[in-house]
Amino acid sequence: MSQRMIIPEDFFRMKLVSDPQISPDGAKIVYTLQTVDKENSEYKESIWLVGANSSAIQFTADGSSPRWSPDGSTLAFVSDREGPLPDPQPEESAPDRDKRCGKGKPQIWLISAFGGEARQVTFMRWGAANPKWSPDGLRILFSAKTGEIAEPPEHDGKKEPRLRKIDRFMYRFNGSGYIYELRSHIFTVAASGGEPQQLTDGDWDDRAAQWSPDGAQIVFTSDRREDRWLMPVSQVYLMNSDGSEQHQISGASDVFEYFSPNWSADGKKIACLGGQIWHSGGHTDIFVFEPHETPRLLTEDIYVTFSDAIGSDLREDHADETPIWGADNRTLFVLGNARGAGNLYAFDTETLALTELTTGNHQILGYSFSADHHQMALAIADTQQMGDIFSGEVHGTALTRLTTVNADLLAELQLSEPEVFEFVGADGWNIQGWILKPADFDAQKKYPMLLEIHGGPNTCYGYTFFQEFQTLAANGYVVVYINPRGSTSYGRNFCRAVHGAWGLGDYEDLMAGVDAVLARGYVDDQRLGVLGGSYGGFMTNWIIGHTTRFSAAITERCVSNLLSKYGTSDVGPWMALDNWDGHPWEQAEKYRFHSPITYVHNVQTPLLIIHSEEDWRCPIEQAEQMFTSLKWLKRDVEFIRIEGQNHDLTRNGHPRLRIERMGEVVKWFNKYFA
Repeated sequence: MSQRMIIPEDFFRMKLVSDPQISPDGAKIVYTLQTVDKENSEYKESIWLVGANSSAIQFTADGSSPRWSPDGSTLAFVSDREGPLPDPQPEESAPDRDKRCGKGKPQIWLISAFGGEARQVTFMRWGAANPKWSPDGLRILFSAKTGEIAEPPEHDGKKEPRLRKIDRFMYRFNGSGYIYELRSHIFTVAASGGEPQQLTDGDWDDRAAQWSPDGAQIVFTSDRREDRWLMPVSQVYLMNSDGSEQHQISGASDVFEYFSPNWSADGKKIACLGGQIWHSGGHTDIFVFEPHETPRLLTEDIYVTFSDAIGSDLREDHADETPIWGADNRTLFVLGNARGAGNLYAFDTETLALTELTTGNHQILGYSFSADHHQMALAIADTQQMGDIFSGEVHGTALTRLTTVNADLLAELQLSEPEVFEFVGADGWNIQGWILKPADFDAQKKYPMLLEIHGGPNTCYGYTFFQEFQTLAANGYVVVYINPRGSTSYGRNFCRAVHGAWGLGDYEDLMAGVDAVLARGYVDDQRLGVLGGSYGGFMTNWIIGHTTRFSAAITERCVSNLLSKYGTSDVGPWMALDNWDGHPWEQAEKYRFHSPITYVHNVQTPLLIIHSEEDWRCPIEQAEQMFTSLKWLKRDVEFIRIEGQNHDLTRNGHPRLRIERMGEVVKWFNKYFA
């Protein structure tokens, strides 16, 4: 079969695996499979089952978040399918009953592990999520929203605009919409059904709940400080399984925040992840403590960051990073990132030794362990495949691939394989990057080159599949992507190095990377392009305001004016204070100096601006300032505004718009380089 180059429309055929859950006995694995319904341009999720010696089969027609009961006989999962609802209450209309019972919202269902009909066990007004079985298998812990959203007024059957009364800073969040009316709380429901029991309540959000091994207590995270709506700081809390005696157990701290707590097998210790409240640079550490003691930071001298920040344009979600205790009550199984690769590790909490459970250049998309911690299930992606399910022994030497969900599509495609390279950046630092060449690359030719810049800045590129990079390479471009200072997975000092210094050493790192590729001799230095999103959009704007070496550029979901972003972004003040050590009225010159709009008059590079209208992380006014200024200056600039989408368009936005946007990227560069 002859192969062809990848195109944007291939996204409609891509299948994405996630959340592999191995059965307690280690014999079977269930996982979520996401596909795209091309006709309706919407995502579909279903649950699949695979064994060590059997092919994968579809277990449910829809659903996600599958979780095995402790005895392996039943699966809990989340679905928005419609089932029979309880009868209306006295004098309650059927539509009011539908609202009360959350008709059409994601709810928790149970199904026998041997198949059959599923049974709905929650009927929550705003839906339910994150099911977790109690150790005895009799109850299910879950999270759900509480509160009411005021209905917009109606006149003659038509809804009219509503008035929103806001009295707090945190009132909206990118991708979630307005959040000031609802709170996230913790519930339990009997596996046999019945009314759920609400365990937490209050004007705060409670999350990440985990049963104690004996089922008597629940650990969770919350922020119940008076000033929680100014700057959220997650701490660890404990309560009895009936919701009584709720109290903070992580100790007072004005240095660290903690998340993803979990119990040791004997119930005496708790491990959690965390980091500095300020200036962490996105570096995540491991903490361990006994309740009511101060959590002990155990990984201060370890290079690995214990989270997953590897970026991809196929998915927004990352693996659940909650540490998992081994039966010896001293070993933690944890996910970590190092030099752009994601792997599982065993961490000895007594000797502080870190051992790789998996090795290789890839990204771990999800994982779980059998009850005896001898077997594990993983979802893994790399630069040549979008993700599959693997299994292996925890201390074994090899993994077994159980699925090839994209085999048909991959057999058609002639993909390029990236070449990792290192070079010396600013201050003599070693910087890592990748070069993706056209599949028919000829070293005797001269190619146009595109520099891709990631967001964050505290995220990273790595060993995972990126459709946009492959598509641009398929169109004849050498694609270069680099992790400059500020990127995660290179140690805490590296990711902290951009504190208060956006556009300085990071800019020099990127330009040094371009020079290093040019020195290889196969790139035409008169045909250079640059593009990036979010912080990558900031850096694109900064670059074209400081050099004319690039002949075309694309800035997406960008930052242009740090002064206005402070008051318009959903995280504006937090990011500003974390990076610039003061408010705009205290550090006005610093904000101005580091804002690309300050240098917009220098821009000569043709620029395409792409921005979603419901982006609240980097609001569209940031793009409007660049466009208006460049139009006034009579520069070559175009503006694509995308309706109804937010900051995460390229990762989980409307499927058709994701493809159209990728097509516009290709067209813009072809306009100048083809």
